[in-house]
Amino acid sequence: MSTLCDLIFKRPSRQFQYLHVLLDLSSHEKEKVRQQALQFIKRMYERDQLREYVEKFAFNYLQLLVHPNPPSVLFGADKDTEVAAPWTEETIKQCLYLYLALLPLNHKLIHELASVYTEAIADIKRTVLRVIEHPIRGMGMNSPELLLLVENCPKGAETLVTRCLHSLTDKVPPSPELVKRVRDLYHKRLPDVRFLIPVLNGLEKKEVIQALPKLIKLNPIVVKESH
Repeated sequence: MSTLCDLIFKRPSRQFQYLHVLLDLSSHEKEKVRQQALQFIKRMYERDQLREYVEKFAFNYLQLLVHPNPPSVLFGADKDTEVAAPWTEETIKQCLYLYLALLPLNHKLIHELASVYTEAIADIKRTVLRVIEHPIRGMGMNSPELLLLVENCPKGAETLVTRCLHSLTDKVPPSPELVKRVRDLYHKRLPDVRFLIPVLNGLEKKEVIQALPKLIKLNPIVVKESH
């Protein structure tokens, strides 16, 4: 694979052709191959002349998740047509590996992920929620783009935003800025008490007391999953 990377840099006339081969390996079924490809791609992504191509490739794969069934391109076919087979966790992850690897390097990508999430079927949403934790922690709770996502929480992305909040605050207390964005979201736009659970220890005592009746009414499973 290092030879392939050398070719990308040493053969400018065929640079994007070789890069495409490397990008294809980012969703390889063998984890060792996939991880190695992703490490090389992240280095490529730092180069201005390759950045747009890498990002577009990742975006195109992410967009496949709005299809009700996996497109045939995921099975090696040339044409992007849907197949009868349902989405599986593996085919869903194929569309996410590269995009999630780039997310900590370009925080603005979170908004398109949220947009696709709102259009995706339930199985895809569940998989996204399972794999999002590590990239979100890589962004950190002080990320302006993550704070913006919380502030503007798109309709249909509430569970994604809540999952992001839990990922950010699972091991560290919420920052004052994160608490502020969640508080504003809760009071001004979406009075869903589940938004408050990840930042409870950042709220004032009176705010917690005010939210207590709603917290008690929550399904115990929901409360348990939030910790």
